Amino acid sequence: MPLLAHAIIVASYFVLASAIALLAPVYIPGVSEAMSPFAWIVTFLMCGFAHCAFFQSDRERRMNEELILMRRRTREIADDLLNTQTQALQMRESLEQVGKAGEQRVLQMVSEVKVLQGLSAKNFRFVKVDAQFFRLD
Repeated sequence: MPLLAHAIIVASYFVLASAIALLAPVYIPGVSEAMSPFAWIVTFLMCGFAHCAFFQSDRERRMNEELILMRRRTREIADDLLNTQTQALQMRESLEQVGKAGEQRVLQMVSEVKVLQGLSAKNFRFVKVDAQFFRLD
């Protein structure tokens, strides 16, 4: 609540307390003219305390709502973080599997190349090739 609104409310308490202080001796037979300033003080302070109590309860309610909202958002962020960690772990595992599969495939290809080299070396010993067309080093 803006400060101007509080000032207007306090001014209305002042007017109310002044009206009670002026009218209480006229309409209430037990209140004398000497007691009217006391009635003004009591009325003004009671209104001020009531205003403080209502303002504090409203402020606490808004703060509780903000805390609930922050807890909800924190929970959502924690859930998102957990999902992100799970996805990162799954991606890491899949990349490791792809890496292992790729490594096995490379090893298999190397062994196949070695076998082919061994076969080609054996075959070239028995084949006489014209040196003009092929060069074997």
